[in-house]
Amino acid sequence: MKLKSPISILTNQEINREEWATFLRTAKASNPFQAPSFYDYFQHEPDQDSLAVAIKADDQIQALVVAAIHKVAGLKANFSKRAIIYGGVAYRKPEFISQLLKALEEKLRSKAIYIEIRNFFNFKEHKDQFKDWEYQAHMNVKLDVSNFETADDYLASLKYNRRREIKQSIKAGADFEETRKESEVEQIYDILEDLYLERVKLPLPSRDFFLDQLQFDCFKVFAVRHNKRIIGGAFTLYLEGKGIYTWYYCGIRDYEKKIFPTHLAVMAVIDFALKSGLSHIDFMGAGKPEEEYGVRKYKLQFGGELVEDGRYIKVLNPLLFSIGKIGVKVLSKLKK
Repeated sequence: MKLKSPISILTNQEINREEWATFLRTAKASNPFQAPSFYDYFQHEPDQDSLAVAIKADDQIQALVVAAIHKVAGLKANFSKRAIIYGGVAYRKPEFISQLLKALEEKLRSKAIYIEIRNFFNFKEHKDQFKDWEYQAHMNVKLDVSNFETADDYLASLKYNRRREIKQSIKAGADFEETRKESEVEQIYDILEDLYLERVKLPLPSRDFFLDQLQFDCFKVFAVRHNKRIIGGAFTLYLEGKGIYTWYYCGIRDYEKKIFPTHLAVMAVIDFALKSGLSHIDFMGAGKPEEEYGVRKYKLQFGGELVEDGRYIKVLNPLLFSIGKIGVKVLSKLKK
């Protein structure tokens, strides 16, 4: 009888890059946030770090995860260290998930107060693998593009108003395409920054964050133009043969009556997905089910489906976690 090979736990540079890439092409729940380039990026960011953990058995990687470790500088650092796993665990066989999670906890115990897994896939079928984790309901919008051959096929599936606005924008002379020019990335960032300052009012990564991403092939930027002027765009991550993720998208508000820059920013992503043979577009979050989330309605107007992939939370240091929660409440009251 042939004996099974022993199980190995590998981290960071111990993981062979070719095997890593091969694994992501065939694994379930694989996404660009588990790619080597995403791991590399957070290795070089100030006040951030990353950890890659893989389970290897039978001469191949069976499960893998990349954790982005976030913290703030100064006194708050000890109370703010958290590890975020964007996309969830990539795996071949679900029985390896719990082993991977245990290894992840051990490796992060001295690096983070808690771990948060933000799923981009449904893991409810494997909930036993997460029995020691707290589940939190969280919605997402996904668009399956595997049944569309062309952009025209896709547009024909949309409700009249959205289809009319996109076609009207193009007829008025606006267009879109992928760009890797730093000057155009900066112009798109300016539009995004204005949006976040005036309306979203949430933290936004720095300009350099997006410029640094240009070195990675999985980072795709799409520019929306009119009369040679940048009027919108999208920052995305994608995994070849799988899906593309709309990290950030934006457009100049009330630009012209017949041109809708933000619609075209999303359409640029969809067009790329169709031409690249990707299976789906992930709009990356639609809020908690019980809470109003304004962007949710907008995302659904592109024909996607509202799903609950949820999140898993694991507290590694209950004392510091509790102190951190109290601190957040105190700061929020002081700001009022």
